Amino acid sequence: MRLYLYLHYRIFRFYKDVMNENQVPLFYTNTSVTTLLWGNLFTVDCLLSYLDINTFITSVPQVIVSFLSIWILNYLFIVRKKIFLNFQFKKNKLGGYAIIFYFILTFVSFLIIATLNRAKLGL
Repeated sequence: MRLYLYLHYRIFRFYKDVMNENQVPLFYTNTSVTTLLWGNLFTVDCLLSYLDINTFITSVPQVIVSFLSIWILNYLFIVRKKIFLNFQFKKNKLGGYAIIFYFILTFVSFLIIATLNRAKLGL
């Protein structure tokens, strides 16, 4: 949980410091983290599909509902209360590298599993 909150903190600080967004960094933070989390869940769903196990996302409305559900839960329990700002996290290079590694790992794992599914379907 602490790593998840640190991810929120680093993305929040990015929007606040680097992008100079003072109006809505919490909205951007919530959307960015939700997109990453949903991408990971969708990757797991694609892996289950590749292994011929029942999947839980089978249509476009389910994709939209699952994304919005994660966004709302994330907002209600973490972003609205600004819990990630209460931990006195500090920005450092190791944390920045860890976040960048997480972004890359999410993207690469999705590409690999999508390629495997595509090859299995013969497309």
